[in-house]
Amino acid sequence: MEYNATYCFPMNLLICTQTIDKNDSILGFFHGWVLEFAKHFDEVHVICLGKGEYNFPPHVHVYSLGKECGENRLKYFFRFYSYFSKIFLGGHVDYVFFHMGAIYNILAAPFFVIRKIFKTKFYWWKAHGHINWGGKLALLFVDIVYTASQESFPIDSRKKKVIGHAININMFNVVERTISDPIVLFVSRITPIKQAESFIDTVQILKTRGYKFQARIVGVVGDPKYMQLMEEKILRAKLSDTIQFIGPIKHDLLLEEYRHACVLVHPSETGSIDKVVLEAMASGVPVVALQKAYADLLKEFDLTVNSQDPVLYANLVEKVFLNREYFQQMSEKLRKKIISTNSLETLSGRIFGF
Repeated sequence: MEYNATYCFPMNLLICTQTIDKNDSILGFFHGWVLEFAKHFDEVHVICLGKGEYNFPPHVHVYSLGKECGENRLKYFFRFYSYFSKIFLGGHVDYVFFHMGAIYNILAAPFFVIRKIFKTKFYWWKAHGHINWGGKLALLFVDIVYTASQESFPIDSRKKKVIGHAININMFNVVERTISDPIVLFVSRITPIKQAESFIDTVQILKTRGYKFQARIVGVVGDPKYMQLMEEKILRAKLSDTIQFIGPIKHDLLLEEYRHACVLVHPSETGSIDKVVLEAMASGVPVVALQKAYADLLKEFDLTVNSQDPVLYANLVEKVFLNREYFQQMSEKLRKKIISTNSLETLSGRIFGF
């Protein structure tokens, strides 16, 4: 990737995040964020808990705390302060950007106290429907917290800025669907809060109504005991021929899932807007989701439910089944809605004002 900084004066960014690995099934998308930020800064330093494969220009420097090598937490602690202090005190840093986890904000608190001496801004990206005590503490040590929606950071604070998500529009695009039988898709971690059981119950109801289709569950197993319960549930409902567990896949391979999907069912109860919903919409896939987080996003398509009732989900999926030509025509409208407020290409401007 060619470096194309947009400022005449040197601009430096320090990022703290969990994982730098473009192949990671959950956090692989952040590789694209770093590439986007790198267009606007002369030096980008990334401190991460663990690293895998990445492809950055020469002015992006990655420092791992050693998770990929099995290091212990004590070494994480000392390496963090070694890296952070060397970068922060050794050269001018215009912005420190924390991604998701609150622990880095808290560890960096001493530097936040002296930040004005260096004219450095501390920014935090946090998108989760529940903020625990650690998150509330971390909020004290940043100048601004950026989030995707009001529900994605459910705390009233003058520091909170709602800016939408960051979807790689060039990766996720509208494609022609030539499938004969509908494919109903679930993309998420397999954990109780993501409500895979609601998806399975929805599939069962649609089967009893006589519809011919296939269902696919894509995502990493976050809770093995819960996963076992879901597998047993599928066996009891005799849905083994209908529902297929795909497991985790690389972020850039999700497009193939959306390419063949008729509808994405997203019963997650996190209360925040999930980027997989936006990626599906950017790919032209209709989404059925819980009203709490998606009322504004999906209201014009009338595809939200107000309770965790599989009958309601099944009714809306049935609506998509019966009006597939209509929703195919809606593909560009779905995509344009995402581009207007959630494009990766505008993320730097929404955060840093470029």
